[in-house]
This record gives sequence, structure tokens and C-alpha cells, in this order.
Amino acid sequence: MYKNVTEEVKLRENDYCYRLLFEHSPVAIIVHSDGGISFTNPYAIELMGGKSS
Repeated sequence: MYKNVTEEVKLRENDYCYRLLFEHSPVAIIVHSDGGISFTNPYAIELMGGKSS
């Protein structure tokens, strides 16, 4: 059980770090999946003339 909790904490920390990188990147990032856009970062939205919420 201890190992599973430790691995889950590491996964959450890793997810948090990548989310920060994705959201604050000065480069437009667009994730395309299943024929459509799944995610974009705020810079990509700004570059396309949209407004992020």
C-alpha cells in the first residue's frame, strides 16, 4: 500500500509540473485527438484571436 501511495503522489506532482509548463508556455500548444482539438494552451487561443476563460 505504501508503494502505491508514493507512486500516486509522484504521478500527481508530475501532472502538476507538466500542466504548469503547458499553461505558461510562450509557445502555442494544440493537442489534436480523434479528429478534433482536445486541448490548447492560453497562448494558442490568443494567437488564434480567441479569449481564454
